[in-house]
Amino acid sequence: MDRQLLIFATVCYLAAVIRTVISFRARIFRRSRFVFLTIALGFVLQTAFLSVRGHALGSCPITNLFEVLVFLAWSIALIYLLIGTTYRLSLMGAFTAPLVVLLQLAALLLPIARFPGRSKSLVGISCFYFDHRLRGVRTRLRRGRHVSGAGTAAQDPPVAVNLLSFASVA
Repeated sequence: MDRQLLIFATVCYLAAVIRTVISFRARIFRRSRFVFLTIALGFVLQTAFLSVRGHALGSCPITNLFEVLVFLAWSIALIYLLIGTTYRLSLMGAFTAPLVVLLQLAALLLPIARFPGRSKSLVGISCFYFDHRLRGVRTRLRRGRHVSGAGTAAQDPPVAVNLLSFASVA
């Protein structure tokens, strides 16, 4: 059910992109009510998706890359709806809709975790592993040891931590 809401929201944003392209080809550079309404409808459908997803997870739905991309697209649409109408920026929708469509398509088509229950962090490691590593670092810092665990900072070689894989690089 929630995936269909996201697909329908993407179709709404895509309709806004198509209408904008048609307007540009006809050299009509004015505010389009159709573009605003389709982005607003897409925003409502996307909000419903985030709500359903949040209730299924029991928390804010930003636990994996799929949900983060959807949330980022939702935020961009919200900024357009608030700022674009307030300041009457007619071309803002021309940039907002394609960006939102690209983010939504990336979320829908990339092979990333999509379903609650298969929760992974942004970098592809389990949240349990990250929590375990963080607790180990805290424990070592409390005991007065260097983070690598070998002893004091003077005894340890310089170590750089790659945040994407949590692997130490010497």
